Amino acid sequence: MMQNVCGVMTETLPLDRKITFYRLPDSVLVAQGINLKISPNPDDSLREVRLSLQVNPDTYRDVETHSWFNFKLETQNQPDSGSFDPNLDYTLELTLQPDLVGKFPGISAFDSPPPDAETPVWLQEDNWFVLIVKQSQGDREIRLRTFWDYLQLDQLNSVATAGNEIMRGMSEYFKVALGQSLDLPEESENSLNHLLEDFFDDLDEDSQSLTSAVQNFFDKDDWEYIASDGGSILQMAFQGEQYRWNCLAQVREDDRQFLFYSIPTIELSPERYSAMAEFITRANYGLVLGNFEMDFSDGEVRYKTSIDVEGDRLSHALINQLVYVNVLTVDQYLPGLFAVAQGNASPTDAIALVEL
Repeated sequence: MMQNVCGVMTETLPLDRKITFYRLPDSVLVAQGINLKISPNPDDSLREVRLSLQVNPDTYRDVETHSWFNFKLETQNQPDSGSFDPNLDYTLELTLQPDLVGKFPGISAFDSPPPDAETPVWLQEDNWFVLIVKQSQGDREIRLRTFWDYLQLDQLNSVATAGNEIMRGMSEYFKVALGQSLDLPEESENSLNHLLEDFFDDLDEDSQSLTSAVQNFFDKDDWEYIASDGGSILQMAFQGEQYRWNCLAQVREDDRQFLFYSIPTIELSPERYSAMAEFITRANYGLVLGNFEMDFSDGEVRYKTSIDVEGDRLSHALINQLVYVNVLTVDQYLPGLFAVAQGNASPTDAIALVEL
């Protein structure tokens, strides 16, 4: 169905299917699709993609409690003309992250990915924003408009149009439009401004080199590092619960790849190589993200997580998962690695020690 909105024809497509959304690394949320609205610009490029979903009360509580689809507490307002019935279904109206709109492939975006394939950006929940929550109650409809709806994300699709002045203006508009006191607590205002800053940082990631995106991540997360090779290699250290070890972040700009290594210092004599190889083989069998590697020329053991983002962007969230899944996995398995290296446990016993 085509609808004329402000002189632009918006296409509404029925979407009667279950859609699975993913929160990396391993959380999922399933919702019932209702329809998809695609709005073009006058030059026929895509301006906005909106998705309507129906969710049951339990799923809505999950969305609300865990901030799925950027439905954070500071973006929420009280419903107009009443209150929601916690026993009835809800309708969520979402909009796609503006910098992804131009690449949107249509309804096929919601097809389930093949096993072991990377999760498409369209199915990653943090790329969608709740605009409106609706609920039908007999002959009336209860609506909640979020801050994202007031912000009109489709009109703020570049950092060039949204500097600090616009962010402060949106903060004030938020308070006025929702009838809140201009004496909003400072912590709430700061939270909202940080939310806006993060949003516009994400918008700018498409124009960043991978090297800049990776350095910005480690700068924001307060990692100390030494950069080399034009910034494409970063050397750093991580302190786990018991041990401290070296890490290395590597960007392959031309190949659009990012790799992160944990390289613990393990003294491994050649006669222990076979036992260590068995240990990391057993460990790798159960790991979902990343893998242990061993260099048989010198006995170096390391853990690698990596991603290829050809045709896509390397977001803060993706880097966060690659880095912290890596170091937390190494922190778990290090006692077993040392036990095998020192001959204090067989590979089987060492695996049992760390995989309780």
